[in-house]
Amino acid sequence: MSRLDTSLQDTAAPEGVCYGGGSSNPHGLHIKSVWHEDGVHVMA
Repeated sequence: MSRLDTSLQDTAAPEGVCYGGGSSNPHGLHIKSVWHEDGVHVMA
């Protein structure tokens, strides 16, 4: 996978339980953000 395919949340904290972006929180919002193709901006 490229850095455009993997969310920042899954890269930095794959076992994260944050309510907003934690992949391991069963009740969370599962918000994902990725680098924009320009390599400068982040999109959610």
